[in-house]
Amino acid sequence: MAPLSLEQSLEISKLCQVIISLDPGIHAVTVVNKNGRILNSILRDDSTTKNLTSQESEMLCMQRVLQTSMNREFDTKLGLFHCTVSYRDKMIELIFPLLNGIIFVGSDPKTPIQELIMNISKEINDYKFNLEHKIASEKMKENTVGETVTITG
Repeated sequence: MAPLSLEQSLEISKLCQVIISLDPGIHAVTVVNKNGRILNSILRDDSTTKNLTSQESEMLCMQRVLQTSMNREFDTKLGLFHCTVSYRDKMIELIFPLLNGIIFVGSDPKTPIQELIMNISKEINDYKFNLEHKIASEKMKENTVGETVTITG
């Protein structure tokens, strides 16, 4: 997987900021690539996930990426995979597919998750739409650079 450009890193960082600001019960937002490597992570001071070592965090992220990949195997028969929820004593884990990786959101177990899932999904869909729009615009620019238009008549 190619390294992220500065612009891509900034966009992912903005997405994480938007998601963590959706609810004070969100402890952590982490974007993980398809290989289980953390691309961006935002943790609140009271984050339960701060108790994990970096190796434990990495292992948890790798497991969630594998789980998401396996869930996507059934997209054609069961419909698109949108989210996985794991409810623990100390936190709720919300895992959303993002391009070739995931967004891992850790939240307080008292957080009302139905509305939170809808809000996070909206932000992810907006991010994907903006990314697709930006890519399409860049392709159009590449195709028109250097073209000469001749008008006859």
